[in-house]
Amino acid sequence: MDALTDPCINICRMDLSGQFCQGCRRTPLEIGRWPRMTLLERTATLAAIAQRRNPGSNPGSDAGTPAPPAARAMREQGTPPERACPTIPIHRTETRMAQRLAHLIPRRTAVAVLLALAMPAAFAWTNKPVRMLVPAPAGGTMDVVARLLAEQLSADLGQPVVVDNKPGAGGGIAIHTLIAAPADGQTIMVTASNVLTEVPHVLKSAFDPLKDIRPVAAIARSRLLMVGAPQLPAKDFKSLVSYAKAHPGKLGFASYSAGTASHYAGMIVNQKAGIDLQHVPFAGSGPALTQVMGGQIAVMYDGMVTSLPLIKAGKLQPYALAAKTRSPLLPEVPTFTELGYPDVDFSNWIGVVASGQMPEDLARKIQAAVDKAAQTPKVRARMEALGYEPIAELPLPQLAQSVRAEFDRNAGIVKTFNIQP
Repeated sequence: MDALTDPCINICRMDLSGQFCQGCRRTPLEIGRWPRMTLLERTATLAAIAQRRNPGSNPGSDAGTPAPPAARAMREQGTPPERACPTIPIHRTETRMAQRLAHLIPRRTAVAVLLALAMPAAFAWTNKPVRMLVPAPAGGTMDVVARLLAEQLSADLGQPVVVDNKPGAGGGIAIHTLIAAPADGQTIMVTASNVLTEVPHVLKSAFDPLKDIRPVAAIARSRLLMVGAPQLPAKDFKSLVSYAKAHPGKLGFASYSAGTASHYAGMIVNQKAGIDLQHVPFAGSGPALTQVMGGQIAVMYDGMVTSLPLIKAGKLQPYALAAKTRSPLLPEVPTFTELGYPDVDFSNWIGVVASGQMPEDLARKIQAAVDKAAQTPKVRARMEALGYEPIAELPLPQLAQSVRAEFDRNAGIVKTFNIQP
């Protein structure tokens, strides 16, 4: 039996107390965590089980310990010894290590110390419920990501992670709630990075996004791209520029909000390409895309997450990606860099932030737990289905520096184009 798998997790049967399996004597938490345990963690767990089975004897020995009823019954039926309790594969190395380890620990503290050794790094973050703020209403893309992450973190931590939606004021309501809470890791926030790097330039707030907020983990990225109505005669970017020049002042570009990258990109393209598309701001991507698909507005600079399903459905045509490299989600779409506009490079990451007062060592623990949760196949597959791309893990200093660099760059764009809210 492979020690790294737990094919019989559903075979475990709890005793009358509901605390331990009748056969292997593991707790429900140990059963759930067994596939992810290291050799040391399994060794510690086995030693704890040995003490649990016979607390009055030498903790380093199982001599004289009667076999659990379920295991004894299986042996009497001819089941091989190594399968007597199929939920714990027997490995002599682990057993010997458990015995040696148990001999070194005083009897009274054996179980507590061994269980502490068995805990993964994520458990050092918290042993209490966690509040996860989201600066967006329930049902939106950011909320979906937050709930997906919360579910995985809850399973990893063994504690509830409760999503708390706080929309409004460009993320300001959620941020004020975050910085008002103790910086002890019990309150964190899932957000898109533009709440820190774009919104503060055009929406007055009482917080400093570079001092009052600590970026903790970026888990995925959404890129910006230029899309247009399928009925537009221009079928590529070069043709679109020619078409716009032939109709000066008559075409427009939509943004999901004034003062965001969706707005910045349009102003830069206008300037660099020598065209005059009129800016039409909206309150979110949904209403803007409706106008674009209906032909009332020619094009829009939108996030991949909201545009990708419509592109695949044939309701939008993509012109260019605001990035240096092509996206694996739309590999046939050229980048603005390829087309000669390297300044048109915009994307947002989504991830976890915390109070700026949070100690760095605690932030690192949370980052490790979040990154681990984000790398699980279930979370990654769902994120990619939503239109997000994986992002390389960044140490805390580099992540903070990337936020500052983007904030400063956007400040320059706002000033250059005199962008108003």
